[in-house]
Amino acid sequence: MRETSPSSMLHPKPVSKRFPYLFEENRFLNKSILLELWSVLRKLISTAVKDVWEEVFPELRP
Repeated sequence: MRETSPSSMLHPKPVSKRFPYLFEENRFLNKSILLELWSVLRKLISTAVKDVWEEVFPELRP
């Protein structure tokens, strides 16, 4: 089992490193993949974050 060091908890990897398949060339969000995975991702994030994303990107709304 891998140990989590305090420094890794304070400085988590950027989203582009944790979910590289969501990004093209690690700079831009891949819209088609995000739309495809949103139904799962929206269950994994807080309501506040989900609401902001769905307000900014109406196409994410169910």
